[in-house]
Amino acid sequence: FNVINKHLEMHNADPISIDFYRSSIGGAATDLHDHLIKAIGSENKDKLYEEHHLTSTTLPMIDTIKSMMAFLKQRHIPMAIATSSVKAEIMPTFKALGLDDYIEVVVGREDVEQVKPDPELYLSAVQQLNYMPTQCLAIEDSV
Repeated sequence: FNVINKHLEMHNADPISIDFYRSSIGGAATDLHDHLIKAIGSENKDKLYEEHHLTSTTLPMIDTIKSMMAFLKQRHIPMAIATSSVKAEIMPTFKALGLDDYIEVVVGREDVEQVKPDPELYLSAVQQLNYMPTQCLAIEDSV
């Protein structure tokens, strides 16, 4: 959110609201993409996303999440990530957080026809884990 508004302000464009940003998380985010292209152009949008992905590698792991993941791994309960993002964009953060020690499967937007809220990402991840959806729990990081 802060990186987006920093770039918008650098180009003398109005910042976005937190509500607008939150409404774009967890899906295709076409409204946000279209808004950014209109406000700062496609090339500048790409630079903004590049900075966003690079700075996300410095984010700390939340202790309770790390503890939960260790608990699940210790009990041989597999975990997957089903993301509406392109996998290559999240992998630097994935590695920096040490998620590769816990997560067995990563499914990204390039692996499916439809992204969230369509269930295809989840179903693909569950299938790759070789489980039934009724045996799984999804934990979301967005609305």
